[in-house]
Amino acid sequence: MAWRVSTIAIWLMTSLGQLTAASDLEAADLRVYIEEFAPLSYTAEDGSLQGEAIELFTRMANRASLSFEFEMMPFSRGYLNVRSNADACHLSVWKTAEREALFSWVGPLYTDGLAFFALKEAGLKLTSVEDSFDYTTGTALGWATTQKLQAAGHPKLSVVEDNQLNANLLAMGRIDLWIGGLITSPYLARQEGIDVEPVLLLEQVDLSIACNPQVGEDKIDRLQAALDALRTEENEQSDG
Repeated sequence: MAWRVSTIAIWLMTSLGQLTAASDLEAADLRVYIEEFAPLSYTAEDGSLQGEAIELFTRMANRASLSFEFEMMPFSRGYLNVRSNADACHLSVWKTAEREALFSWVGPLYTDGLAFFALKEAGLKLTSVEDSFDYTTGTALGWATTQKLQAAGHPKLSVVEDNQLNANLLAMGRIDLWIGGLITSPYLARQEGIDVEPVLLLEQVDLSIACNPQVGEDKIDRLQAALDALRTEENEQSDG
């Protein structure tokens, strides 16, 4: 079962102090790449790193007695760096069949995926992808889903480079549907002052930590054990 996602941005406080100490080491045990992926990981206005996944990994690494450095960069660059650096992991990667053999994995951290979103007040319901052809649909340039819809002849696609813009377009009534992530879309919508709901699930997948296979089985096992222990503690607190 994946970790529950909070909708509240988290200041790291003590955890950030531990993170800074780790980043001062000459050679940390792990180099961890992160991306702008609110609410899980993002850069605050004051330049500090915030997000639930950042806090979670900090707690895991501390419990596993592993030092680490976070490095923020676009996903594509971080992904390639993990492939080429023996001490590297990426904090948030979809664990797909195509990627599974490429990395050593820790997780799942969360459940993510893609869906068509609409304003709750609109009351839209879809039963198939073809139903979306009747509505102006916001999506992102370069996404595999976008390319599939273009190939299928979707007549009302609105394609933008940055998918975050679609939250604003939906708020302004410029689009009726928005293809977005299960984790990020509700958060981004709230930043625009709107409430959205998924009206058709396209894909659901585990979001996990992907590490270069040379990171080593011992470190992977220690991180997984730390995650499992934290999850057990949270479940016990919820049951209590």
